[in-house]
Amino acid sequence: QPTCEQEGVMTYTCTRCGDSYTESIPMTAHTEVIDEAVEPTCTQTGLTEGKHCSVCGEVLVEQETLPTIDHNYVNGVCTMCGKPDESYATNGLVFTISNDGTYYSVTDYTGTATEVYIPSAYEGLPVTRIGGSAFEDCSSLTSITIPDSVTSIGYQAFYNCDSLTSVTIPDSVTSIRDEAFRNCGNLTSITVASGNPVYHSAGNCIIKTESKTLIVGCSNSVIPSDGSVTSIGRGAFSGCSGLTSITIPDSVTSIGFEAFRNCSSLTSITIPDSVTSIGHYAFHNCSSLTSITIGNGVTSIGPWAFAYCDGLTSITIPDRVTSIGSGAFAFCSGLTSITVASGNSVYHSAGNCIIETESKTLIAGCKKSVILADGSVTSIGERAFSGCSGLTSIMIPDSVTRIGGQAFSNCSVLTSVTIGNGVTSIGNSAFYNCRRLTSVTIGNGVTSIGEWAFYGCSSLTSITIPDSVTSIGTRAFSNCSSLTSVKFVNPNGWWCASSSWATSGTSISSSRLSNTSTAAEYLTSTYRTKYWKRG
Repeated sequence: QPTCEQEGVMTYTCTRCGDSYTESIPMTAHTEVIDEAVEPTCTQTGLTEGKHCSVCGEVLVEQETLPTIDHNYVNGVCTMCGKPDESYATNGLVFTISNDGTYYSVTDYTGTATEVYIPSAYEGLPVTRIGGSAFEDCSSLTSITIPDSVTSIGYQAFYNCDSLTSVTIPDSVTSIRDEAFRNCGNLTSITVASGNPVYHSAGNCIIKTESKTLIVGCSNSVIPSDGSVTSIGRGAFSGCSGLTSITIPDSVTSIGFEAFRNCSSLTSITIPDSVTSIGHYAFHNCSSLTSITIGNGVTSIGPWAFAYCDGLTSITIPDRVTSIGSGAFAFCSGLTSITVASGNSVYHSAGNCIIETESKTLIAGCKKSVILADGSVTSIGERAFSGCSGLTSIMIPDSVTRIGGQAFSNCSVLTSVTIGNGVTSIGNSAFYNCRRLTSVTIGNGVTSIGEWAFYGCSSLTSITIPDSVTSIGTRAFSNCSSLTSVKFVNPNGWWCASSSWATSGTSISSSRLSNTSTAAEYLTSTYRTKYWKRG
């Protein structure tokens, strides 16, 4: 058969004698196939249209190479390939040059764009830092492009950027300060470039690889259970308002300062036995938290760790806990049951109170608490009942000698307080802002009433200051707007000064203090900012 490359041949043969001859058959035409044109892009060359033969492959019309085209930058990013424009900077970025004049930092953002691009260079110098609080309160910010030139992200750099949904950390970043993304409630995607030598990402978390510390999480985070995380760092999930639940794996041994603070949708948490410490403010203001299980490995609970957990109704302290910080359960208005495991060597529970056994200090109470008069409590610790909004009355037995600072502050429905004769001191702000407090009996053993002790007790109409009292702190009765009668059992020898360490001051007339209305005016108004002393 003929082809497009050679002639064909037809042979004729006699069937009787075998004689034959041949004839040539002309070559056929090429079978043309179109080689389609390829449009050039910003990263690849193109081609013109061409033709070739599908039979022999001969190129009939050669394709010509078309050069690449320019990037099409929109807001600093090429719409075709995604390459950032190194010379582009979003309007509103504020740059500050370093002291040695070798690099720039982004120190503020005054614009309102939802998508912000940080350039890798500014005025001929590299941009290497995002400063502390640089994007704080940028509520419209939804995405941020961080170039490979940046090596550090400062403290609270993106604090309160509650519209930010995703973040990609380039491999150049070797320092991310605490709480860099705190209160970014809508953050759902966190990625670290694979070549980063200090950090990596897994489960929508940023993890400091060497120390195995989870430093940033979000509402979609899953803490890896492969042993790559042993601690949850300061403010790692703080302000993740979309976080409803989280599983803490057995590899984790510590929960850091403010780790889950203000996770307002978190409903339950189980702390495994591997964890030994719960940091300051760790679950502060997790207002939806109704269930908490503290593992048997925990030895310390930091100050304010579970404060303002309004939904929490009960708490059980394991037997290995040897340290509970001040105000650990303050303002837990729904708390009705407090229990300490029977084997605990430092604390015990009685009357729905947590008591430090050796010092006999009541460190935490609730609205169902009763302070036992059996001598097991001699001191009420700082913030022990702070914010117990369901507590209506309290009887402080004679065995108690001290009421600590802010012990009953902000007990908003507390109406009646009886302070036993064993109490010698009422601490600073002890009954601060107990707005419904109408009846207070101060025992005859009290010698000092601290600063701001009854500040803001606006329903208090009268009070008796016993003869034992020799000092009253500044503003102890300020903002007691209904207090019209103050009886000084001993109105003699009182004077006031601007400081607690003063040895002399303005004398206060005993005859005036004998007048209950004048005495009330002096304490709440005339001399409210002074320290009162007698003797």
